Amino acid sequence: AKQRREEEEEIQMRLRRKEDLMEKNKAQIIAKKEMLERMEQEEKELVNRMMETIAKDEEEELRKEERKRLLKQQYIEEVKEQRFQKARLDEEERKRELKEEVKLREQADYKERIINEAKKRLMEKYEEELKGFL
Repeated sequence: AKQRREEEEEIQMRLRRKEDLMEKNKAQIIAKKEMLERMEQEEKELVNRMMETIAKDEEEELRKEERKRLLKQQYIEEVKEQRFQKARLDEEERKRELKEEVKLREQADYKERIINEAKKRLMEKYEEELKGFL
């Protein structure tokens, strides 16, 4: 009976060890599952942060491109305005020069008429005296 009791105790001890190992194994499986879930959650959070960062970067890039486009458009408009102003100033200068030319021509014509009239009067006045010289 003693031997039987020892055998039963041995069996009981083996069963307890087996149950203990099964409990430990179960606990390890649960811990591993929890760890994998945490890692998966951390990975999702990391991916979300990366996606937010990428979205912000893309938005910033779009703002920069829009600003660059607006500055380029503003530059083009300023160049057009400068060309228009230069053309207007050139036209005004050309008109002023033309008026000055006309004025100088009229003055020259007036002087020439006065001189010719003075010559004519002198010729008429001294015509008799100059007959022999001409």
